[in-house]
Amino acid sequence: MFCLALCYFIWPYYDAPSLLLAGKVLLLAFLLAYLRVFPPSRPSLLAGILLVGIAGFTIWAYISSFWSLAPWRTFKHVTEEVLLNFVAFGAGALWVFRASEERLKLLQKLILASFLWVILLYIFFYLWWILHQAPLWPMEDAPRNVRDPLTILFSLPDWHEIILNRQNLATYLLFPCAMSLAYLICARQKENLWKGLLWFLFFLTFLFFTSKRSALLGLFLGGLAAIFIARRWKILLFLTGLSLALLSIVVLTPVKKYFVRENFRLFLEGKKEEWFKGGSIPLRYYGLPFFLDYIRQHPWKGIGFGRFNIKLNPETRALAQKAHLAHAHNIWVNLALHLGLPGLFFFVLFLTGEFACFWKLFKRAGPYTWLGLGFIVYFIAFWVRHQFDDSFRYATSALYFLNTGLGVGLSFKRRET
Repeated sequence: MFCLALCYFIWPYYDAPSLLLAGKVLLLAFLLAYLRVFPPSRPSLLAGILLVGIAGFTIWAYISSFWSLAPWRTFKHVTEEVLLNFVAFGAGALWVFRASEERLKLLQKLILASFLWVILLYIFFYLWWILHQAPLWPMEDAPRNVRDPLTILFSLPDWHEIILNRQNLATYLLFPCAMSLAYLICARQKENLWKGLLWFLFFLTFLFFTSKRSALLGLFLGGLAAIFIARRWKILLFLTGLSLALLSIVVLTPVKKYFVRENFRLFLEGKKEEWFKGGSIPLRYYGLPFFLDYIRQHPWKGIGFGRFNIKLNPETRALAQKAHLAHAHNIWVNLALHLGLPGLFFFVLFLTGEFACFWKLFKRAGPYTWLGLGFIVYFIAFWVRHQFDDSFRYATSALYFLNTGLGVGLSFKRRET
């Protein structure tokens, strides 16, 4: 319990690799101590799928060290960002599988406290800046071109020496947004409806301040899927109305400059050779074919796990220069680039097992129904987000594995009366 609580309070911070590593090592000790209680004594197809996906992806990632131009660095990176992340996943699943109802409720409070702590920091540093006309931390570490209160509000997350940068914070907040939305969707009593609504709007507000469109899109699509799964059509009207309201704010107010950073006219004219000049979205569509072509030529063997391998490998470094992108901003393309199609296959197998567990948890009648739906929303939102980006590393990936490990552990608990 101590390990899980400690990791939740440590892992949100972006520039703390030593703390991240310490948290994962603590969970490794926990996993080794309680490994005997999982998987269940009765053979389980879902457990088998998960274990094959985990083992296959981990082994293949280690094998990639042999063809990497930096074998030891790749080996170290695989240990920290693959093996120990799966340790976090297993530790979370193990703890939840054997935890009592009282300890599960306590963990829920600790998780909520963790997210509230990060948001409290966000609010504190914003108010300090506004009241004192200067940041608490040295100005050279602050975001560039910060002048008015609105810019400070939207740019503050990039002050990542203190809190998460916008990339990570957007992904980080998907979890409480997804869970509170699922609670709202499943609520039957008026009191629970209001509770779910207020928590969802609270976390959504700070997700909106990150101005990460892929995260907002992922949450919308995850919520839409959950509404159809749960058949709560009144909530569909609410979600649609809320989405239109946010879209109107973006289009009709000064907030637009934080969300729209592209020359879409250049994109729509179809001049593909000019797309790299059009901003974020046109640039990614311009550069993606270069990386896909390399994968077609090298389908079975990637360049080695870790983004640094792109810079070390002469072929992919030249490729990145042609594409005007440091890497493909898509998790699946990057996985295939680093590990080839075998690595991508094992990871997708693992994700298939995860989703099946969340579906099983949702379909089981009992107190965990809304949690099962919440993990489904989180799963969809998270991977839609990473179709357009690849910040799936460090704190972001660590929290994903720990969060989903909790859901998988719940799915293997006995049916509650």
